[in-house]
Amino acid sequence: MTLDESRPDTGFLGPHAPSAAADRLFDDDRAEAGYVMNLSHAWAHQPAAHDALMDLLRQAAASAGLTCRQRGLLVSAVAGAVGDPHCALAWGTRLAGEVGDEPAAAVLRGEDAGLEPGDRSLTRWARQLVTDPGATTAGTCKHCGTPASPTRRSWR
Repeated sequence: MTLDESRPDTGFLGPHAPSAAADRLFDDDRAEAGYVMNLSHAWAHQPAAHDALMDLLRQAAASAGLTCRQRGLLVSAVAGAVGDPHCALAWGTRLAGEVGDEPAAAVLRGEDAGLEPGDRSLTRWARQLVTDPGATTAGTCKHCGTPASPTRRSWR
């Protein structure tokens, strides 16, 4: 059973209905992160929607030719720029496994020193996209000088 009835219902969603799919979400979190993430409690209301979204994100990343490192750079840069502690923890940890602790922490702080030029382009573009989306055009990323084209060639 996924419901912890010893805890009061203090959230706006309330407890989810117990299900094998919700149990799987929680088990996956425990296996990957060592604990059940807060967002998984929300997804436990609609685990099929969670699975569909995660599949879509994987397909989009594969279609764009993004590696785990590149996804980690993009998500960590955005998480740091918008102050999202949950994504910073989840993706910063993944990124640290790819690039090391200090470079991952630097990306979360908005620093790019020490990154390869292609990695710097990704992080700067991602930050610009979330902090000044109107300035991010099909032409050029004003901070990095890299064409902001939807093709994967832009990042190599």
